[in-house]
Amino acid sequence: MHNLTLYQNRLNNLQPDIFINLQQLKLLNIQQNRIEILPAIQGATLDIFEFHNNANLSAISENMTFHSNNTIKEIRTENTILGTFPQNFFVNLSKLEVLTFTTLL
Repeated sequence: MHNLTLYQNRLNNLQPDIFINLQQLKLLNIQQNRIEILPAIQGATLDIFEFHNNANLSAISENMTFHSNNTIKEIRTENTILGTFPQNFFVNLSKLEVLTFTTLL
């Protein structure tokens, strides 16, 4: 699987190892859900990660870093208010071209 879109599914929670077997995942879109904590995304070689409009999202897991994924080119979120970022969230993003964190109040 290369693209996974979980758009408007009212998801509250994603298990920590949910994406571990999706080794060839390029696009992950979890827009417009109710996810409270963004889990680590391990194993995938993402190019694009989008998590717009997750109003309940208050934190990103401490294990959520892209250190094992240096292929990611885009990280996008809009209308998501985050209180904190893990210390190593932005480590090893040498191919990152687009980073969008915006909130419209």
